[in-house]
Amino acid sequence: MQNFLIYLLNGILAAGGGALLAYDIFYSGESHPVRDLQILIVLAGSIAITCGIYRENFLGSYRRYQNTYKDILGDAFSHDKRKRRMLLKAIDYYNRDYYAKAEGLLSSLRKKCGQYGMTAAERCAVGLFEALCMEETGRYEEAIAVYESILERDQENALVWSNLGVDYEKAGRQEDALRAYQKAVALEPHNGVAYNNLAVCYLYIGKPEKALETALLALQLDSGQSGAIKAAAAANILLGRKRDGERYEKMYVANGGDWEEIRQLVRQLQ
Repeated sequence: MQNFLIYLLNGILAAGGGALLAYDIFYSGESHPVRDLQILIVLAGSIAITCGIYRENFLGSYRRYQNTYKDILGDAFSHDKRKRRMLLKAIDYYNRDYYAKAEGLLSSLRKKCGQYGMTAAERCAVGLFEALCMEETGRYEEAIAVYESILERDQENALVWSNLGVDYEKAGRQEDALRAYQKAVALEPHNGVAYNNLAVCYLYIGKPEKALETALLALQLDSGQSGAIKAAAAANILLGRKRDGERYEKMYVANGGDWEEIRQLVRQLQ
């Protein structure tokens, strides 16, 4: 908001100064060299301030994205600043919900690189954000195809396996989702989120014992995972362990969840 007000005031100042300068030059018929010079200095300062703030915001966002997504970006396009900026700009579009623009820029980046012009890290980074945009627009089968193409070259990417599992579930492919989550857990055995996803998947394929076992592993790694708490509550209820189910229900509510969500899940699975 503060930057918006600065942009607005600088815009008003520049417009007013420009109008006054144009009037002096073209309409007044009188020469005011000192005042015109002052106006030019003010205009130049206004433009410099606006450009400086914009540049700082622009670079600040990019630095933030590079830190937030460092595990995804790796050294992608590290030797080509222009292509690195294109990738970061696409990420900026993605984070601001401009999914079509993000996909368009990522597609342009692919074309610039050509079929064999990207490293494994670059293909992974571009593909991941393409798939994320597809997920946000409900195109799960397309996202699945992108993730599978990444895994053809890199079978050891736990994040891709985990995201693929989510999309398999969205597409109703529970058995495929189970295999993807199992692979993600095998690659990152200390990742609580991966265990959480696997626990929920076990519930949906009718294996509450495995769901409970996996949910407890997830909670050992991260006790605050609401998804794992919900899975543990539902699994206990399905297994007839009412007291344990109620205990996890209370934990779920204490973490901001809704008690009715668990009961709806149980009814859905019974």
